[in-house]
Amino acid sequence: MRKRKKRVWMIIFPFEYPALQTYLNEMSQKGWKLIKAYGDRSCWLTFEADDTEGQYYLVDYTKDYSMLLPESETQNAKKYRSFIEEYGYEYVCSNGPLQIYRCSDPHAQLREGTKEDRRILNMSVHKNAILLLILLGMYLLLLKQNFDNMKWTFYASGTQIQSFIIMAALNLVWLLQLLPYLIWLIRRRNVTSPRVLKLQANFTNASILMLFCALLGTAVSTDLRFMFLIIAVCICFGLLIRKLWLGSCKLWLKWAGTIVLVWLIFLGTTQITVNNIWRHLDEPMEETALSTLVMKYMDTSDMTVDSFSDSSMLSTHQMFNAYTEEEADTQRDINVQLYQIQKGLLQDWVKSQYQSKEIMDMLCRGYGKPVKTHGFTMYTGELDYLFIRGNTYVTISKTVSLDDTCWKLLQEIFNL
Repeated sequence: MRKRKKRVWMIIFPFEYPALQTYLNEMSQKGWKLIKAYGDRSCWLTFEADDTEGQYYLVDYTKDYSMLLPESETQNAKKYRSFIEEYGYEYVCSNGPLQIYRCSDPHAQLREGTKEDRRILNMSVHKNAILLLILLGMYLLLLKQNFDNMKWTFYASGTQIQSFIIMAALNLVWLLQLLPYLIWLIRRRNVTSPRVLKLQANFTNASILMLFCALLGTAVSTDLRFMFLIIAVCICFGLLIRKLWLGSCKLWLKWAGTIVLVWLIFLGTTQITVNNIWRHLDEPMEETALSTLVMKYMDTSDMTVDSFSDSSMLSTHQMFNAYTEEEADTQRDINVQLYQIQKGLLQDWVKSQYQSKEIMDMLCRGYGKPVKTHGFTMYTGELDYLFIRGNTYVTISKTVSLDDTCWKLLQEIFNL
């Protein structure tokens, strides 16, 4: 009968190895035997159902990087493992500095940590923390910039919302990885509670799920097939790069091959993206509620028309554009845009953001003084008119005369 298996993913700092050891012993008491561990920082643990009692684990931290591969056959790895096994410990697995052994004594210890061990551990932790701190700062700046763009762009599109969620998820991922280091820096003692590891893993999993959903949402807003195609290209070339580095060829050949393969990834994904853009340009005009209304009230029979719509959890945006091919007839061009705050839970917050004094001053800069007419607040600019009523904003190019037909069109647009 095939034994049941369980896979657990954790992010583990070297100073959390005692907590990992406690966690492995708890899993052993519950009937789960560790059979494989992959990764020393982002660690995948594979357990197998086993009722054997009296099994305990020891987690060691070593500076011997000759054991980067779990099944390394180097002389140093053999000597170290032989030395440990002479004391009755059973080797389970290793990855980089992470070494895991099994024994029958619950109070057994491998060795006392030397000053050199502590120096290497501290150096490893500080290097990781500096890198994470730099990345966290970069993502915080991007998050602030993305949020400011949402506030200043008159409306927030679906892509902007998804980009904001992506940035927020990345910040959460890096912050959760940096938090254990900050705690260790203050307490200056190893983490021994497996509960900390579980909480950290759960929060990180949630943020990664949030990131994946945002990426998937962005892909759905364009074309899901192209997203899968790009992922397939990246995976295939990524496997080729991995195989190249695991091979026995010279180092300069590995670097040269990696550069070529990365360049091919860039060319392939760029070509897929360009083809997707051209395919969308060749598609017929998207018919929207706004385009139907404008074409109902205005004559566009001898003009080229274009329209699109975009929506997010905050607002909807529809645009209609009709233009002549000849430059002499540019006075007949028609451009109408509709921005509408979505109804729902965030409506009041969005309205307070969009209609705050600061935003309205920025939005109406270049327009004349507001005029109340036909139930709208009207602003006149150099190129277009801006009309505001409630949660709805409409802009119409000044090539359109404000006659009775135009006012009827505006009333219907605001009633959409």
